[in-house]
Amino acid sequence: MGIFNNFFKIKDSKSDHTQKKEKSLDTAGMLLFINGFPNIDLGQIKIRNLSLNNIELEAKYYALISNYTLLKKYLPGAYVQNETHAKEKISEYFDRHLHKVSITLCIARTDNKPIGYIMLNAPGIYEEIDNWTIDFWLHESMQGHGIMAASLSAVLNQLKNSNLSSVLFFVKKDNQKALKVLSNIGLKSKKEALDKSMYQLGVLLN
Repeated sequence: MGIFNNFFKIKDSKSDHTQKKEKSLDTAGMLLFINGFPNIDLGQIKIRNLSLNNIELEAKYYALISNYTLLKKYLPGAYVQNETHAKEKISEYFDRHLHKVSITLCIARTDNKPIGYIMLNAPGIYEEIDNWTIDFWLHESMQGHGIMAASLSAVLNQLKNSNLSSVLFFVKKDNQKALKVLSNIGLKSKKEALDKSMYQLGVLLN
């Protein structure tokens, strides 16, 4: 978790970043936006898309999941203070999907209630990064049980099946929990990112 923050600045206008996405996305990436990311059933949990038909409920759970100190520290772009802010954030995520900037996925229980999120950021939207990147966060009470590792593994497998070539993760050097999650899915090799407070970890898919 880490690229969705203030270090890499998004282009100011929607038209600018939309044009950039059209130039940067290959066929596999474009199809991922057009066809949508398929829901994944992992038994005790599932990976699903945000529901446009129930923004109020999505915002309620987003506020419960995304309002804690460490998220504010490590992934400030995902942090919210209350439900009002959460509703604005959910609307922002739908807008980012519409403009082919990112895809936000829910990690949910079998009753569809979210417990965490995985964000797929398309290449080109962040300065100096021409690759897909992934951010992730989980409700504090759900951490440490292997949920995120299982979810990320399933998402990476689907991205491989979608013919994406590779993805990157950017993690603050002192974010030991996130680094442990990535280590648990086999990403042990890391290098210093352009932002020297962060590590860059990558995985080849195809």
